[in-house]
Amino acid sequence: MAKLLLVWPILTLFLLLAVFSQVCGNLFVNDLLYRHHLSLTQVGLLNSAFFWGYLLMQLPAGYWLNRYGRGYLLFIAAIGLGLGSFLFVLAPSAAISFIGRLLMGFSAAFAFVGLVINLGHYVKKESLHFAIGLSSMTCLLLMAVLQHQLPAVIEEYGWQFVMEKFAWVSLFSGILIALIFPLLQARPNEKEAPELPLFQSITQAMTDVTVLKLGALAFCFFSIFTVFVDLWGSLFLQKVHNFDHFTATRLIAWVLLGMAFGGPILGLSHRLLKSPLWFLKGGTLCALMLMLMLIFAQDIRWYEMVGLLFMLGLCCSLNLLIYTLANQLPAENIRGVAVAFCNMMTALAAIIFQPLMGLVLTRWQPMQGQLEFQLIFLVFPIMLLAAFFII
Repeated sequence: MAKLLLVWPILTLFLLLAVFSQVCGNLFVNDLLYRHHLSLTQVGLLNSAFFWGYLLMQLPAGYWLNRYGRGYLLFIAAIGLGLGSFLFVLAPSAAISFIGRLLMGFSAAFAFVGLVINLGHYVKKESLHFAIGLSSMTCLLLMAVLQHQLPAVIEEYGWQFVMEKFAWVSLFSGILIALIFPLLQARPNEKEAPELPLFQSITQAMTDVTVLKLGALAFCFFSIFTVFVDLWGSLFLQKVHNFDHFTATRLIAWVLLGMAFGGPILGLSHRLLKSPLWFLKGGTLCALMLMLMLIFAQDIRWYEMVGLLFMLGLCCSLNLLIYTLANQLPAENIRGVAVAFCNMMTALAAIIFQPLMGLVLTRWQPMQGQLEFQLIFLVFPIMLLAAFFII
């Protein structure tokens, strides 16, 4: 228990830093557009660089953490996250900032997988989902607080100030991970080769219909988070619903709060679900209706928007059910790869739609009004409708 109390908060801190590095784009989008004179396409490409690194490193991260020892790899990842943040904020050109975001994505890919693997050695199997859910809830609640408080800090000190502090905290987390090295190293009997080599596991997973179906669901369903929450949501609320920058940025926090509370609710009810696929189907339909309301409803008051975004966050928490099914339905020797594949597909949605939506909106200049944003954001209901029929 004492070892767990040392390991859990440090790895949860690293997961929080990884989540912040993913979501921070929506906090800086106005600064990048209006103060640094980047186009919407450039902002989309720059932010999606994180997901390129995250996607490419997802499968190798799980494989290496499982096989070669967890301590020093997490240490390197935390240091890489800090260095990537410094490179992103201090770079003299957008090209070098892109490399910084890419390095941040490479490093962040180790956070969630490292948390799951390490907690698995200190928590009983029946309690592991609760422990992981508690970490996710903690991170999302803290992110919601940061989402609410940081706009004022950015306005006063600038987004570079925030990212520099974030970089220093990332380096500090690497030092903390180094201090608990003995608790994170694989035991001798755990360093044996896995049942299947990496490429054989990937090949088998890619030919499994269930894995492909769950990956497609993750791609369609979680695009709400990786595209709307991570980058374009704040700008959408400003253009379509006429909220000011501060209010729109803070409203995004309610999606995070919904996800934070939805995870434990889903975890408690999961054992009672006799047909989780039908539960997922119903949640997808609810998310579809909420997204249509968000796009087309007029004159939404602040408290109504809070409720709408909170409910949308509750629906987004259903992505945990996709990961649970990926860890249960496929063959046992490819379940780890199946979970990683679903995670990769969520990153792929960001890689495609973040720059694509920026490109389309740029082509519509100078007519970037309410109608244009409503049309481009119809991609989310279309994706959710596709997910509904895939299930």
